[in-house]
Amino acid sequence: MFYSEDKRRKKFNNQDYDYARSICVAKDGSNCIICKKPLSDSKTPADIHHIDGDTYNNPKDGSNWGLTHHSCNVLEYYIRKRMEAINGLVESHIQYQIGTRMELSWMRWMIDTLTLSPSGITWDQARFTGALEADCSPVTTLRYMMKHIVDSEHPKALFKIVKDENYNNRITFTNHANDYMNRFKGLE
Repeated sequence: MFYSEDKRRKKFNNQDYDYARSICVAKDGSNCIICKKPLSDSKTPADIHHIDGDTYNNPKDGSNWGLTHHSCNVLEYYIRKRMEAINGLVESHIQYQIGTRMELSWMRWMIDTLTLSPSGITWDQARFTGALEADCSPVTTLRYMMKHIVDSEHPKALFKIVKDENYNNRITFTNHANDYMNRFKGLE
């Protein structure tokens, strides 16, 4: 059903989609696997989410599928594409708005640094040390910071500002970025 005789992989057709939906409901229940909210809350039908991001990876046992809200699935897709561009796995595209080599370098450095320092880094570290790491000026990294830290509540935002115990500003991952990193640590 999901693989032809010569083992080429293919995307879903309508019959495959119905089968996958029934497997996911039996396996995961009726909640979105990303936000954990009931799928009945949405006005649109639930999407089949491919956990590893490969829409051609469709094992019969459903181990790569889960039901999600359409909005959760779209958001997850764009975050995955953004992280692939930051990691240099794919060429950046204009839609990710991080198309310069220096901005990608700065974001990769930020992600690596924040992964090692869960308590966050200071504004000056992100600006000045980030400029050294990305091979650009502190004015340029300030622009990147203003772009990527402007609204930490946005679901696509990676970084936010928090106050530490001494009421100093520190830059950390947003909750959504933390969830994403934790879910997909083993899939890179």
